[in-house]
Amino acid sequence: MRFIKFCLILIMSIIGLFTLVGIIGASANSDGSNDSSNNSSVENLSEDVGDSQKDEDESQETSIIKLLNMDLSAVKDIGIDYSLSDNEFTIFANLSSILESIPKLKKLNIINPDFPQALINLHEIATGGIATTMFLPVIIKAAFDDTPLNKIHFKVMINVPDDYGNDKEHLAFQFDFNRKMYDEINWDNFKWHNIFKIALNIHVSPWYQGKINELEYN
Repeated sequence: MRFIKFCLILIMSIIGLFTLVGIIGASANSDGSNDSSNNSSVENLSEDVGDSQKDEDESQETSIIKLLNMDLSAVKDIGIDYSLSDNEFTIFANLSSILESIPKLKKLNIINPDFPQALINLHEIATGGIATTMFLPVIIKAAFDDTPLNKIHFKVMINVPDDYGNDKEHLAFQFDFNRKMYDEINWDNFKWHNIFKIALNIHVSPWYQGKINELEYN
């Protein structure tokens, strides 16, 4: 509960980018499944954030909706790659490339232009993961558009340089999405941060959860 309250305060103070922090923190379970009490907390948090940030959300959501008209090659341009094997869609986020693309994302109003660079520098991995998640509607929609699969397991990997400068892949989070959900979504109005309200079998890795937790203690 303390973490959820912190996230709400943080979200309201920095205008929207870290909406996902509270959603991920509330959604993570040790067995990797969605718990009904956690879902309730997530929904309440999202509703509070939506009420307090209506104007900011509307401008940001317009930008995300426009992204639905982009093909996945445009997503690659900011450092997000992908591969499909059987029914598993793996998303590879190159942290260095994403951070280099922050000015471009701000210019497009995907990330709030006033979001402080100092905070991004302090929490680079969390920022990269959240930026990747903002593009998930584009990726999920394209994945179901281009395949006949009824269910797809999505894995998000973040490529992070280690202390020696060598890139290392880390699992950030994973979840399931099915065609019934895909058919029910009004993609023109779908808000990216609702993914963690409706996705199935969400699991956040201990490594990424630790990076999210750092936001509370720094």
